[in-house]
Amino acid sequence: MSDNQLVTQLNNLLINIDKSLLQYAGEVSLWTAIDAEEEREVYHSLVARQKSNCGAILEIILNRRWELTQGTYPTAYTDLHFVAFDYLAAEIAKNEQMIVENIKETKNMFSEDAEVSALLDRVLEDTLDNIQQLNKVSSNR
Repeated sequence: MSDNQLVTQLNNLLINIDKSLLQYAGEVSLWTAIDAEEEREVYHSLVARQKSNCGAILEIILNRRWELTQGTYPTAYTDLHFVAFDYLAAEIAKNEQMIVENIKETKNMFSEDAEVSALLDRVLEDTLDNIQQLNKVSSNR
C-alpha cells in the first residue's frame, strides 16, 4: 500500500471522527430535562474525549508533514436540531458504531506502524466506551 493511500485513510478517519454526529451535537444546545445534569455531563465528557482523540490523530499527520484535508459536517445532521436527547443519544451511538468500523479498517492498514496502531487502539477503546455510555444514557430516560 502506498504512503499516499495510508495518509488518505488516516485523514478520512480524522474527518469521520471530527465531523461525527457526537461532535456536531457538541456544538449545539441539547434538549434535555432540567434535572438531566448527569446526562449532560456524561455527554460533554464524551465530546471532549473524542475531540482529544482528533487532536492526537491530527498531531501525527502534522508531525509527519502529511497532507491534511478538512471535512464538513453532513447536511443530514441539520434534521436533528430539535429532537429528544435519548433519541439523539441513540443516533449518535449508531454513528459511533460506523466510526468503530472505520477505525478497525484504518488500524489494519497501519499494522506495521506502531505509533499509529497504538493510537488507534486507544481511539477504538474510547469509541466503544462512548457507545456503551450513550446506550446507557438513552436507556435511562
